[in-house]
Amino acid sequence: MKKMGRKRKQTNDQKMEPILTENSKGKVSFAEKLSRLDWRDIERGDFNKEIRLDLSDRLFSWEKVVKDGDNAIIPAFHFQHPYAPLMEDFCQHLGKLVFSLRWSTHKMKDTGEPVGVFWPVIVHEIKGLYLRVQFFGDSDEDLDELYWVNLLSEELKPFDGDLKALLFVAPPHIKKTMGLVKLEDQVAYLERNMEGLELMQTPQSFLKKRKKMLCGNKYREGERVELLDNLNSDRVRVAVVQQVRGRRANFKVLSEYYDVDADSRKNDEDRQYETDHTWIDESSPLIFHVGWAALADYTLEVSDKADYRDHARRVAQHIDQKKSLNYFADDATLSKTMSDCRSDPKYEDFQVGMKLEFLDWLDADMLNCLKVGTIIKILPNNYLLIESDEGKRDDVLPVHASSAYIFPPDYAYKHEIPLFDPQAKKAVKNFNWSDYLERTKSKPAPSSLFHETPEIRKLEEIFPIGSHLEASCHNESHLYFPSKVKAIHGRLIEVQYLGYSEEYTELFDYKSSDLFPVGHSEGFGLTLLAPQDK
Repeated sequence: MKKMGRKRKQTNDQKMEPILTENSKGKVSFAEKLSRLDWRDIERGDFNKEIRLDLSDRLFSWEKVVKDGDNAIIPAFHFQHPYAPLMEDFCQHLGKLVFSLRWSTHKMKDTGEPVGVFWPVIVHEIKGLYLRVQFFGDSDEDLDELYWVNLLSEELKPFDGDLKALLFVAPPHIKKTMGLVKLEDQVAYLERNMEGLELMQTPQSFLKKRKKMLCGNKYREGERVELLDNLNSDRVRVAVVQQVRGRRANFKVLSEYYDVDADSRKNDEDRQYETDHTWIDESSPLIFHVGWAALADYTLEVSDKADYRDHARRVAQHIDQKKSLNYFADDATLSKTMSDCRSDPKYEDFQVGMKLEFLDWLDADMLNCLKVGTIIKILPNNYLLIESDEGKRDDVLPVHASSAYIFPPDYAYKHEIPLFDPQAKKAVKNFNWSDYLERTKSKPAPSSLFHETPEIRKLEEIFPIGSHLEASCHNESHLYFPSKVKAIHGRLIEVQYLGYSEEYTELFDYKSSDLFPVGHSEGFGLTLLAPQDK
């Protein structure tokens, strides 16, 4: 089975660079900053009051969508990401939440070192990860001139009332309006006017939370896993984590573990081997622990020079015999890789030969429909080996029984999802399961073994039709697209990529970590692809 992604413009992920640099001798004191700053730069400072969303060299900006009040944008707290609880809390304190915003950067007179210049801002509105803020001292008449900034931007710092923690200098328009000529007058203005106000100050712990959002991942750089081959799903290969960015990590199949010249099934379209294209969520079904293939009697494609195979067999043997495990320091463990897999005794009721429906996230042409599948093997730890009834030899998927992408028969029909008919060789909306089960002399997997479907009305409130979000393609997980909710099918959200034809819709579970709020890509320094010609 040759599975590969759609041909879209591929762009390297933008790297996040620090905006400020520190003195080589360490942190610069507050007094030193004041004495060394070239105040003529402040006098000449030109603060642009335009919306401040496209701060980096992105291929797509949400500026027009965010500015247009008629566009629906899904709140960030509806997504399965670390910032969700924080955003929900922020939304409850609009008009009172205070941050420090770096409105300009100027150079020291002697060294030319850049230093950030800040002023307090109050959050009035939140759309996705974008905060609409007002500079302290602006009048309510200026609300139409508010500025937008990403929650994860380095321009935003917590404000805890300490006016010596950062270099606070009033923007030119506030300085002029308030007649605040001297720096001490500006600081005194803040002390005098902010005291006693019912403002929610952002604590320093926000910095730690933001760092966890940007860097937190259960995998670490250098850790190795067994990764399902996205072109030959009947085997796994050894991959090593190259970089971590939030919940997503870049897994790469390295030459020290994979002899490409000795592989009879090598493919020029291989995006996992020595490329940076395998950016996947930490809960991705492509990831397995060291020793998984040996434990599950699955094909492991690994170079004999790597000395990996024997080690993996020993790990698998210890797991099977419930002995203490002898992992190496860089091995991804069973408990780590399966931490997102739900355990339930009912999964033991799955049997070989049962029929079900499933979303094949590796088949780039079938991401907006379901397939008919058969359980051909029960693997250890509640994994199921599912084969598509299309009859292709290697069209199999190892799937955990708790997966949100397996469904009971007739799920597609009930929720108006196309189902690929293995005999007609096309997607249909009226597949007759009764006839098919009788003809194949097989039995369906009971609906009680699968995820429950939430109330559609509630999902429509969370994901209104036409509302905006960002999505990462199942099959090309290094790509991120501005998207809209097209439809809701049971617990599946059908997402339409902006600017693409109907062919480019994909189905995602409503709790999928491949769905993101507007502003996620900018906040994490990722490339958000602009809409292409249909």
